[in-house]
Amino acid sequence: MTSFRGRYGEAFKFLVQGTDTGKFWGTEIYTDDSRLSLAAVHSGSLQIGEYGIVEVTVLPGQDHYTGSAQNGVTSEDYGAWPGSYSLRRVSEETIIGIGQKDPGDLTPYRERTDAVLRFSVTGSDWGSVWGSGVYTDDSTLAMVCVHAGLLRIGETGLIEVTLLPGLEEYEGSTQNGITSQSYGSWQWSYSVTRIL
Repeated sequence: MTSFRGRYGEAFKFLVQGTDTGKFWGTEIYTDDSRLSLAAVHSGSLQIGEYGIVEVTVLPGQDHYTGSAQNGVTSEDYGAWPGSYSLRRVSEETIIGIGQKDPGDLTPYRERTDAVLRFSVTGSDWGSVWGSGVYTDDSTLAMVCVHAGLLRIGETGLIEVTLLPGLEEYEGSTQNGITSQSYGSWQWSYSVTRIL
């Protein structure tokens, strides 16, 4: 969180997986170089190995940070440090699809029309895309997310994919540096939204 230093009082949401490895300092208020996934477990926001969305509030530095043992992890004491944060879990919702590799495209999920899936996706400009708004299911997901304006190239986010019936026609377009192609009738489609 050191890159957010100085933005005191601002809150940011992150998708985090709880861990028991790494270094962190403080209790309730942590140094801003503390590993967020550890602080999330220590604070009781997440269990080890669990994914969840946490809200992190950027705080000024403290004169002293007191370590403690909580929820199976132990933080350390530290003296004065110029940046801090606190955190809380903002959703009890189960995160589905996290931990699986980006499927590349949605062809493995054919015939599951109206199903909603979630994936951690890194935006890319490599692959093939057909359609705009609604895409053929063989369109590259990472490229679709950039075309749709959900991710920048190289940026990772939590993406919700809705599986849809096929369309009679898919219209191509150029958006966000990505050009999708037009196509005729195709039996399976999907749309995307960003969750985080």
